[in-house]
Amino acid sequence: MGVRVGSNGAEKLMELSYDSEKKWRVLCSDGTTKKLRSTWEKEAQYQVAIVLQNGTQGTVYVDGKRVCGNAQRELETTEPEGISHFYIGGDRVSTESQEGVSVTVKNVLLYNRPLTFSGGDADLEEVIAAALEATAPPSEDTLSRLGASALP
Repeated sequence: MGVRVGSNGAEKLMELSYDSEKKWRVLCSDGTTKKLRSTWEKEAQYQVAIVLQNGTQGTVYVDGKRVCGNAQRELETTEPEGISHFYIGGDRVSTESQEGVSVTVKNVLLYNRPLTFSGGDADLEEVIAAALEATAPPSEDTLSRLGASALP
């Protein structure tokens, strides 16, 4: 599942998936792909949240634990369209050649307000791809103007 941005959805902002070893993989908003220590278990239920701020900064949570740590960035695009779409079960591009992609999703909720999680950071196994040029997270002044608070 993930988020694409821009007028044509050409750029991924964030993505959460799992690999053949049943390890969670996260494309963080700083451009790195990270693998979590915990595994995805068939038939298990997970609470997953993709939290976006300003339409350009995002964080992924699995069962209340932040997956990408402080990895946030401003997207380089300045297109006013913002988010083009959310996808669940594949983004059509990466799953086009795969058959039998099956997922059950319950209780999809969209909020237009900040959410607070206090579960801490998830344990990472490794960083899979080198980070793109990372930028600093938003300042406290910027967050207060937006009515948001710094994530734990």
